[in-house]
Amino acid sequence: MTEYHTIIVFVYFKEGKIKVLDNVQFDKHEIMMKEGWKHTATVNAGIFIENLFNKVSDEKLLNLITPLIPKP
Repeated sequence: MTEYHTIIVFVYFKEGKIKVLDNVQFDKHEIMMKEGWKHTATVNAGIFIENLFNKVSDEKLLNLITPLIPKP
């Protein structure tokens, strides 16, 4: 089983845009909510990234994320 450093990100949505805060920036949560942002997800970033790269089978999406992988 893979061990992760827990890096939690908080995802917000407003008017077709997404904004992400990490746990250090989370003190801005109340301000964002008052500004009309909607909290839509809380994500463990390590698990999300691992699954994105290792379990995605959609070719179009893979073509978008492949450049993010460092070359050896």
